[in-house]
Amino acid sequence: GSDVDLDWTVRFFLGLVHRRDGSERNGAAALYRLLLDDPLRRAGPQIRSLVIVPGGPLHRVPFGALRKGVDQEPLAASYEISFTPSASVWTRLRESSARPAGGVVSLADPALPASDGHASGQRDVGSFADVMDLAPLPRARHEARAVVRALGKPSLLAEGSEASEHLLKSSEIARHGVLHLAVHAVIDEAHPRRSSLVLAPGNEDEDGLVQMREIVDLPLDGKIVILSACSSASGPMVAGEGVMGLARSFFQAGATAVLGSLWPLRDDEAEAFTSRFAGFLGDGKTVGEALALTRRESIRDGAPTSAWAGLVALGNADHRVGSAEPTNPD
Repeated sequence: GSDVDLDWTVRFFLGLVHRRDGSERNGAAALYRLLLDDPLRRAGPQIRSLVIVPGGPLHRVPFGALRKGVDQEPLAASYEISFTPSASVWTRLRESSARPAGGVVSLADPALPASDGHASGQRDVGSFADVMDLAPLPRARHEARAVVRALGKPSLLAEGSEASEHLLKSSEIARHGVLHLAVHAVIDEAHPRRSSLVLAPGNEDEDGLVQMREIVDLPLDGKIVILSACSSASGPMVAGEGVMGLARSFFQAGATAVLGSLWPLRDDEAEAFTSRFAGFLGDGKTVGEALALTRRESIRDGAPTSAWAGLVALGNADHRVGSAEPTNPD
């Protein structure tokens, strides 16, 4: 069918996923038949790792949620799944000799303008005007401490006013192998290059809105980035450029692998998922292995599809962190 038909099908499927009642099973099986049945049959049963190069509406599809049949388990139960913008980018990232050092820089629940109490506990915001009406992210602090415990020393944990744009742009970032951001995101669909992460300013020269043009200048060569922020792996499709989202700017800054989200995250579910993911990463698993194991535990625990399928690996999912000592932050 046409991209228009596929776009409608994907939107309908995602609507069912976000109902959180399991009603997406038929749609998951239908999309599997449309997108993956033939290529996976030809690939054979020995294949257990999928690298998706999504085109058109496919960049919004949570492939791990698709099913061979309505009564079958989702693909995430059997496959490691990652995304890449192109085969050439994937090859370049895999051939990179850079390997991240140990430890993590974690910025969580930045100090933000006071909320009037109406903001939600989700890690996103629809427009720049909404920045003044953001809720705190208390579970993000628990998440950050779990990530630091899992990934060990040397690590840097910054919360509240210390989780700042000034710190993100400092040389501290270059000394650690993983960058973890548990923050709100501003997604500007009309002007995607203005999409930003929201941090505390840190000094009078910064405004706390870290736009894509600023992200690309961060010292991220060879690093793994965990973007625990809403819709950080998505964005509008731009002809000739692909998905214009926050994750893209982290790759331009030199990151080798990014964990991001295709849709808005609940604060509590983001904490649970990311803490587990970091635990597997700290145990020496690759990004792809850590993601697959975390998804399987979520499925086993009966979590709704929307709680685990939207968190996706981009780039070189075979990347892993360097050695680090366990640490116990207060």
